[in-house]
Amino acid sequence: MEKKIIGIDLGGTSIKFAIISLEGEVQQKWSIPTNILDEGSHIVDDIIDSIRHRLELLGLTNEKFCWYQDGFSRCC
Repeated sequence: MEKKIIGIDLGGTSIKFAIISLEGEVQQKWSIPTNILDEGSHIVDDIIDSIRHRLELLGLTNEKFCWYQDGFSRCC
């Protein structure tokens, strides 16, 4: 099973997403508007909802993804 990474670029007007192979190939990309209403309190929920929706559309599950924190892999 090929592992993947989700990249997120949070900007003031849009949030950009990419599904990337571990070799660095961008396999999917999309964006949503950044919702700055209520002092940005909806941004995290919007990110989660967008990723869940995209994974559902593509038939992917969490097990297909690695995650990184502070530059360290947590599942690969």
